[in-house]
Amino acid sequence: MRQAQSSYRLDDWVVHPQLNELSKGKIKVHLEPLAMDVLIYLSTHSWKVVSAKELLERYWPNRSAESRMVSKRINQIRAALGDNAKAPRFVETIPKRGYRVIAPVFALDETMETQNRIGTRKSVKSMAVLPFRNLSGDTAQNYIAEAITEELIAELANNIALQVKSRTSSMSYGDSQLSLPEIAKELGVQTILEGSVAIEGTRCRAMVRIVDASQDKPVWVYKEDREFASVLSIRTRVARAVSRCEWITG
Repeated sequence: MRQAQSSYRLDDWVVHPQLNELSKGKIKVHLEPLAMDVLIYLSTHSWKVVSAKELLERYWPNRSAESRMVSKRINQIRAALGDNAKAPRFVETIPKRGYRVIAPVFALDETMETQNRIGTRKSVKSMAVLPFRNLSGDTAQNYIAEAITEELIAELANNIALQVKSRTSSMSYGDSQLSLPEIAKELGVQTILEGSVAIEGTRCRAMVRIVDASQDKPVWVYKEDREFASVLSIRTRVARAVSRCEWITG
């Protein structure tokens, strides 16, 4: 059963559930119904890791459960979006855990520059910044992700009303298989900040989100997509945007 019937935007694509279609400008791409159902479900649970088992039980309840049924639809979704499994912009595979949509999900009346806020704002008292992920597929660019992570920790530490975990405490969770609520519990924080960055040609794409650990739900999402100037300019812009976030400034 479909989770949403109205059209919505997935980054720069518009998803049309009723038509089983994706569009971007004059480009239109058809998705088979089950692939569309999976995309809608992942989008509805944006950034949450959804297991293949959960998808199988939901969309193939009367058939012998085989993960290839899910992976086939994921591949169809990626092909339609022009996504790359090794350097994903839309759907990320979490080894041995499942899949998640990492692109921003917007209502059609929101602008691309809109910061996606979810839920009722409340005062944030503590936060851990997890290591940013390098989605470029080029390990030589790891230093960019590390630079943004360190800049964010330093910037947020200047907020006297916010308890920010040290870099030493947070960095070990970069490749953790724990859920965000589990990480938050271990670190003793209310919220988790995580994100990704990729340099593609002359452009830099960065994504940041703040997650309320008690609900395992993103409450603020920020996207940076512009010409690549320097690592300094990228990390400064991202850190400035986060430091001005209303969930932090109150």
